Amino acid sequence: MFSSEKIKRALQALQDRDIDMWIVAGQESATNTEPVLELISDAEFIGYTALIFCKDHSSYAVCTPIDYNGYAVLNIFDEVVAFPVSFETTLSEIIKKKNPDTIALNFSDRNPVANGLSTGTFERLKRAFDSAGFIGNIISSEDIVADIQSVET
Repeated sequence: MFSSEKIKRALQALQDRDIDMWIVAGQESATNTEPVLELISDAEFIGYTALIFCKDHSSYAVCTPIDYNGYAVLNIFDEVVAFPVSFETTLSEIIKKKNPDTIALNFSDRNPVANGLSTGTFERLKRAFDSAGFIGNIISSEDIVADIQSVET
């Protein structure tokens, strides 16, 4: 279950900090942990997954067809997209549609909860960015995560 209060705070943090998009991405989180998941949800990534939160308060989940129903029934995301063939292609389409100038990712040398992005997943994200023609800034999500951590639930 996702914490609606923490998701609301994340969306507000994007607006407050003028960050267009925050992508939480990974796979097999049971063995390759994404620490921010524990902060916002009790969900786990199975196949490649991207949770996308946008400054305009829209949100997306890009996941395998097997994971689709699990995200769809939560009613947290405006759109749940099961990638039929390629994680990168599907993610790229959302990035093109939203056309962000700034994307926050989970890497940090100050906050371990904001430092869950693996190198392999980052390489996949870079391919999606390239395919989308993204030429903006990639920044750490550490300030967004700090804002979420300040929410009592």
